[in-house]
Amino acid sequence: MKQASGVGDAELFAKSSTTKHPNDWSHDGRFIVYDDHHPMQKQDLYTHSP
Repeated sequence: MKQASGVGDAELFAKSSTTKHPNDWSHDGRFIVYDDHHPMQKQDLYTHSP
């Protein structure tokens, strides 16, 4: 993750062996919605509060 302004260093969002893709922010801006791709084409949706 990194500030949209470009200020500061990037921070690791999540460390895992699977591929993650950010999808959207919650309407109130408090959560990131992302999907996590698992082997055998399984895909789960999660939220994360930065």
